[in-house]
Amino acid sequence: MRPGQRHKLGASERKSFSLGVLLTLAKDGAGYLARLSDGTFVRARAMLVASGVDWRRLEIPGLDDLLGSGVYYGAGPSEAVTCTACRVAVIGGGNSAGQAVVRFSRYAAHVTLLVRGSSLEASMSQYLITQVGKLPNVEVRTNTEVVELEADQHLRGLIVSSTKDAIRSRLAVDALFVCIGGVPRTQAIAQVGIALDDAGYVRTGGDISFSSGALDGSPLARHPLPLETNLPGLFACGDVRSGSIKRCAAAIGEGSMAVALVHRRLAEVGGE
Repeated sequence: MRPGQRHKLGASERKSFSLGVLLTLAKDGAGYLARLSDGTFVRARAMLVASGVDWRRLEIPGLDDLLGSGVYYGAGPSEAVTCTACRVAVIGGGNSAGQAVVRFSRYAAHVTLLVRGSSLEASMSQYLITQVGKLPNVEVRTNTEVVELEADQHLRGLIVSSTKDAIRSRLAVDALFVCIGGVPRTQAIAQVGIALDDAGYVRTGGDISFSSGALDGSPLARHPLPLETNLPGLFACGDVRSGSIKRCAAAIGEGSMAVALVHRRLAEVGGE
């Protein structure tokens, strides 16, 4: 094909480029039948679920305008390194927020954990509460919520308010990380009998053993492959998968890994 020349897709090629959202998934013999929102039906011996997560959002004026400029949803190891000698605030009261605080404390000058509730005990594991409490450069503020942001082209500070008496104060920060969780997009696959963890994320590989009865009646003598669900030939990767790192690069790596695993499954059922 000459540079700039467009290739006219045939019917089968157009179907492979469908952008429809997964609506339902059903078992279909040794494989699966998926129905997409654009009306497409896809039948395959193996499928990969990468439906992602709907992250819970904070309704703070101007917050979305600062995404990537001092405001971030989630917090991974790579972000901790970039915050060396910075003033960091983390919003959240669960384990993900606690783990983020521990990571940031190793690099940041000061870390403030902002919790809307009255304590951490209701949503954070005790081992994390103990660990956070021993960190000298970490401050935990309960009964606190962010109501305003101060910024130029980058986040400069937070206006926080007490949920008890509505008294406001300013907190100077260089970065704000929102760790309030998300809702995995598993509505379309939940009815097919897939094993989920307590938060609704898809269990894969060795984690399936934590779901009681998930492998009862399995037609396979082997254990599930690393990214395979409790249903043979149905794989999951990225944010929707239980235990995933929730980072784009990790999801890409899992997707690449899934290609080899799908070929192993196809060899079992006589596919190519």
